[in-house]
Amino acid sequence: MKIAYFLKSLPEKSTTFIYKEIEFLRKRGNEVYIFPVWDIETSDIPDSIAEGDDCNYGRFSLLYPRWAVALLKFLIIKPKAVLNFFLEYRRLYGIKFVLKSLEAALVLKGIGVSRIHAHMLSISATRARIASILIDIPYTFTAHGSDLLLLSPRDSAELLRDAKSVITPTEYNKKKIVEIGGDVAGDRVRIIPYSVDTELFSPLGVGRDKGEIVEIISVGRLHPVKGYPYLLKATGLLKKKKLKFHLTVVGDGAERGNLQRMVEKLGLERFVTFTGSLYGRRLRDRLRVSDIFVLSSVSEGLPVSMLEAMAVGLTVVVPEITGIPEMITSGGSGGSKENGITFEPKNPEDLAQKLESAIRDRVLRERLGRAAREAVVKKCSYETTYGKIAEVIEGVSPRS
Repeated sequence: MKIAYFLKSLPEKSTTFIYKEIEFLRKRGNEVYIFPVWDIETSDIPDSIAEGDDCNYGRFSLLYPRWAVALLKFLIIKPKAVLNFFLEYRRLYGIKFVLKSLEAALVLKGIGVSRIHAHMLSISATRARIASILIDIPYTFTAHGSDLLLLSPRDSAELLRDAKSVITPTEYNKKKIVEIGGDVAGDRVRIIPYSVDTELFSPLGVGRDKGEIVEIISVGRLHPVKGYPYLLKATGLLKKKKLKFHLTVVGDGAERGNLQRMVEKLGLERFVTFTGSLYGRRLRDRLRVSDIFVLSSVSEGLPVSMLEAMAVGLTVVVPEITGIPEMITSGGSGGSKENGITFEPKNPEDLAQKLESAIRDRVLRERLGRAAREAVVKKCSYETTYGKIAEVIEGVSPRS
């Protein structure tokens, strides 16, 4: 089967779930053609994507006539649809975006693509819908969580209702989709959690030397949505209690300078280290020498970084938001059914208290880590989740 993937940009190493999904589809014998909305130049594209010969990377230009050929062709075949796109170009990201979408549809038609899949309920899903209308093939897309609030209710509802299927990782997201698009949209939803390579992200085979200092790790983009100021304030509170710990922040982004200045202001230079971005085995190895994973986000879908930490067997301390409670059982009493610790979002005092309980209790950490690993292996194994996603995209999976 020939499948077109519509993305905002080419998948980078940090978007593990997207490029692994593409690799899985190709292993099943599908031909996957990647169409980024925007051209980017980055060294962070995985080799399996960068080396593909998929007609993906040609830059759109008004000086290149393919868009004009597409415009003329679709004006003849689907005049009403094309005119509607131009009449509503403002909500369709502008004239250039409409022309790019026409051009992409023409390329898809020439290749003989029979399915379109997009990621995010935004610009890529909009492009998928346009192409679907023009060449009469179904589109599906993955809604991750934060993207459910990016567009106007009207535009979001339109994209949800017209899609053949919508993949989302949590029941929380499905409820939001029903609020936006009604029961019709809800009927199209398949809840499939993100996948984790549980063989790669696995506990250290032999016990490591556990020193007095408890190693805490946080992984994510240095972006306001990740709530790192709350984590640093909590770290300051832990410092005042003279606890023996160290925080490693893995990731990069525009907020790095601000966060480093905050570290200096709070006098946390000896307690906090920024490593920049780590991927694959390097990230796995860093997780393996840690004791606690912490996430301080103010908005999330189902965090892949959290799932990878759970797979390695770490105690996770995470905010009780969106779909996280669907994965984390946290009763607060250290019971045998728990697999993590949750705290009130945007509350550094509560976060500090929960981290302190984990820092002080090694037995609790070990029990929660084992339970976390078991939960991820059960719900998020590679073959199970990607197999379900592939079936939805290929159109062979029943709706649920």
